[in-house]
Amino acid sequence: MFWNVTKRDLSDLGAAMRRAHARWLSRAVASPARVPRIPTIAVRDGGFDPIVSTPAGRAWAEAWWQQTLVRDDLAD
Repeated sequence: MFWNVTKRDLSDLGAAMRRAHARWLSRAVASPARVPRIPTIAVRDGGFDPIVSTPAGRAWAEAWWQQTLVRDDLAD
């Protein structure tokens, strides 16, 4: 498939993605709720092991991502 995407389209998309990420990160940092930490180790090398090693941890992470990914207040 050939896409007709201009440099400006990518620049605008990148800017929109950075704004959405900045809003999300600002809200996550300011929130009293626990948020998943970003591991400094790749998953294949044990990153996220403390979270996904138990059923409760996996359920918590799954619920957090489900809740986060359906938010429409991050849209531009």
